[in-house]
Amino acid sequence: MTTIFKMLKNPSSSGQWIGIAFLSLFLWVIGLMPLMPGGEEHIRGLLAFLALGIIVFALAWALRRYRYHGFMMAVLVSAIAAPAYILFKRIFLHLEFIFTLVIIGVSARWGKGPGFLSTVLVWLVYGYTAGLFTGQSDAVTETLVMGGFFSAAALVVGTIAQQREAALAARSRSLAELEQTYEATLQALASALDARDHSTEDHSARVTSLALATADEMQVESDQKQSLRLGALLHDIGKIGIPDAILRKPGPLTEVEWEMMRQHPQIGHDMLQEIPFLRPALEVVLYHHEKYNGEGYPSGLRGKSIPVAARIFAIADVYDALTSDRPYRSALSHTEALAEISRQSGKHFDPEVVRAFERVVTYFDFEGFHHVSAN
Repeated sequence: MTTIFKMLKNPSSSGQWIGIAFLSLFLWVIGLMPLMPGGEEHIRGLLAFLALGIIVFALAWALRRYRYHGFMMAVLVSAIAAPAYILFKRIFLHLEFIFTLVIIGVSARWGKGPGFLSTVLVWLVYGYTAGLFTGQSDAVTETLVMGGFFSAAALVVGTIAQQREAALAARSRSLAELEQTYEATLQALASALDARDHSTEDHSARVTSLALATADEMQVESDQKQSLRLGALLHDIGKIGIPDAILRKPGPLTEVEWEMMRQHPQIGHDMLQEIPFLRPALEVVLYHHEKYNGEGYPSGLRGKSIPVAARIFAIADVYDALTSDRPYRSALSHTEALAEISRQSGKHFDPEVVRAFERVVTYFDFEGFHHVSAN
């Protein structure tokens, strides 16, 4: 029932509009039935017709994966309209609109082919009930006129539906191409950021892979994984605003230099926040240096108040940094890096994420990584 109310409040497709039309027609007929002679009988007939419709549409749903599903629906929906027309024609004059709704509905949903099939089927039923096959001249004229009307409805609505489908397909292709362009641009930007600091070459790609593997292990939601993926690629984009003298300094940084370096998350956040496509990355870009005990920067967030994407990324980032050679120290081994991360569980890192990361990294390996092993 909730779904029906949502559909009535905000129809989002031609199929939903058609459903609303049929629902309105049904309620209107039900409302008028008690006012007519033999109304109760006709209400029972209408409810039987509704039950038949439910069965037919259930069958159509079951057959939806078949190649000629649209033509099957044309037959099934026409089979619903025919008894309704025969049943109610003696009560209502000009009940041909039932057939018109069927043709418009089938044509709008499945195109001209199924629409014309439904036209032929309903035209045969209409011609039979009008007396076409008994040779009555008035019936012949009436049936031919209605057949032309039905065909025109199928042609116009079916053409519009096919043009709409073509436009949607073209839009989908354009969106796919745009996403590919965005992805290539992000990869190029991440590579450019890594290249600026030779000691962290391919850092973004490695950390992204490790972080996503950990997210899979934790079964995080897809929107959080998107934040993690984009954020991992762009986490250090704010370092564009850090002078090379600080960024490439071979020795330890002074307190003043560290103060400048700590500004890069906010710089990156400010750079990306006006780009809608990159907004999911903001959580990681801004918070990837926060610590679980609240002693990180720039906001001093604590525990679960740190977004899960940033908590996952922080471990992957530190692990890659520890197992990489830097100008001021040599790389740690896999075992040494894991021991350091374990020591920081509950301090720098979320213990839950640490456990998931340890499960992942013991078997994690890919081309270009640090040749991780169990040793």
